[in-house]
Amino acid sequence: GPFLCLGLAMVGSLAPDIDAEASVLRGSSRILGLVSTTLRGVGLTHRGLTHSGLAALMVMLLSLAAGGWLGGLDLGLAFGLGYAGHIIADAATVRGVPLLWPRPGRFHLLPRSLRVRTGGTAENVVLIGLCLGLLPIIPLWLAKFG
Repeated sequence: GPFLCLGLAMVGSLAPDIDAEASVLRGSSRILGLVSTTLRGVGLTHRGLTHSGLAALMVMLLSLAAGGWLGGLDLGLAFGLGYAGHIIADAATVRGVPLLWPRPGRFHLLPRSLRVRTGGTAENVVLIGLCLGLLPIIPLWLAKFG
């Protein structure tokens, strides 16, 4: 149901950081830790391949295929949208994302003056604002899907 979709979207939103040393997913299981170590071992750095448009497209297609195969297309969509949402959010940061990886260059969603620093105060203010903005939607969502 909706709570499983929400959980998969949350996991999907953490997945692009599997290549980071401090990844939440990396520490959550030996298999994911091995994936992270392998990515770093072949020279893939954080905010490289896993933060590209190519990765987002591949993850979305694979997630939809897996969801369809398992009989829950919405589950695959939830994971894929979580993944894509992470990349879009990182495109709003100072560092940006390599949207056209392996081509050099970074894509930024916002002008330089509006970009936020990851882990900074502005990021926390935006996060809190988004959460507060979504609060009125929760009862409607629960009434429809809960």
